[in-house]
Amino acid sequence: MNYSKKLEVDSDDNILEIGYAIGFHTFQLADLAKDGEIYAVDISEDAVDYLKKKRGKDDRNITPICKDARHVDLQNKEFDKIVCFDTLHDLYAPKKSIEPVVEPF
Repeated sequence: MNYSKKLEVDSDDNILEIGYAIGFHTFQLADLAKDGEIYAVDISEDAVDYLKKKRGKDDRNITPICKDARHVDLQNKEFDKIVCFDTLHDLYAPKKSIEPVVEPF
């Protein structure tokens, strides 16, 4: 999928990704937003460990966070995009999971 067209990702975008699992989309987003930051949230410690290993020593612009999406404290951060791929259907309360990070229009 071409994210630059679908999501209109700019090179300096700060992106919150909820439920990244093995980081398939995370690394694509990091390449597109190479001057921004990707905050990748997943509840699984295994997912966080895997992402850290896959990221390696390369100082990529990815910050893995191991937390339930409902309890992530990123109130001091601003995001240009918030994405959730193939994850919402796995959440007990999807709307409550994204309410803390999405302001109503």
